[in-house]
Amino acid sequence: MKKVLLLSAIFILCAPFSWVGADEIAPGDAKVACSLNNFFCATSDPQSKVTTVYRRRAGGVKEALWSMSGYFPVIFLSNDGEYIVTGFSAGGVLPLNYKPTQVLLSFFDRGRLINEVRLNELVRDLSKMPKVSDQYHWGGYLGLNADDHFTVQIFDQSWALFDAKTGQPIK
Repeated sequence: MKKVLLLSAIFILCAPFSWVGADEIAPGDAKVACSLNNFFCATSDPQSKVTTVYRRRAGGVKEALWSMSGYFPVIFLSNDGEYIVTGFSAGGVLPLNYKPTQVLLSFFDRGRLINEVRLNELVRDLSKMPKVSDQYHWGGYLGLNADDHFTVQIFDQSWALFDAKTGQPIK
């Protein structure tokens, strides 16, 4: 029961910051993700295929800091505006013909790719992934916390934690 309460609390705390939900954005619209501290935001534009990080200033002024190539519908930004974590565009589900080497997470340092995490690195036994309709459910993204640690919850309720600044797992 304590585990369920803890998971629920973490989801509620992370949800407003980590999900500028795909449900809220129409196809073709830019995706905006802000850091947990709300000092920085990233706008990922599907038309230009450019993601721009900017500092939020008083009066709604945006100060562009840096940009990178690519559109990312699943995106998270660190509290210092330096690091981006992107996820697989379909979120927590995979097509029936998925590949075990499918990249689920990518970590960037000011636009430079520093690590990728693949499905077979997160899910120990792929044969146990639940099938939901015509897809497999691998897990989901819980997002970045105040220490810029990125949390992923696997379908079996296990967790994986990564340092957004290195892209490496935290043991």
